Amino acid sequence: MKYAKRSEYPDWLLKADIKDERVTISCDGVVTWHSGTWLGGTWRDGQWLDGVWHDGMWHDGVWHDGLWVSGAWIYGTWLSGEWIDGTWYRGTWLDGVWRDGLWVSGAWIYGTWLSGEWIDGTWYRGTWHDGTWLDGRWYGGRWLGGAWHGGKWFGGYGRSAST
Repeated sequence: MKYAKRSEYPDWLLKADIKDERVTISCDGVVTWHSGTWLGGTWRDGQWLDGVWHDGMWHDGVWHDGLWVSGAWIYGTWLSGEWIDGTWYRGTWLDGVWRDGLWVSGAWIYGTWLSGEWIDGTWYRGTWHDGTWLDGRWYGGRWLGGAWHGGKWFGGYGRSAST
């Protein structure tokens, strides 16, 4: 598979602050990020297969694996899209679908959680279907199933959670 040259990148990728990236662009313009470090900018669409995310806005697309590690003073923001697997350290999740992975800390504003492990963070709204909740603060939304092991429940709708 041929990796794209920077001159082949779409405008949104050219404007981003990136390092050591390996990217392919299909003939119909779909961006696939294979590895590297995203330091800032707005991801518009495509597939993320592996790498490290530090800061910026995730607008849409599919995240398959990698590390989302926003810094202590700057936070990456997830607007929408699909998270399939990977590790999330800090940041703000506004909407989208989480299929599996490890959530270490951050703010979940809205979206659908299907499976995975939640270590700590703050949940505001959305629907939790399954997975393991270890600690954090739950302020609202719908809990439909999964394992609850600790944390604070401040409101919302919840079916029984196993512990």
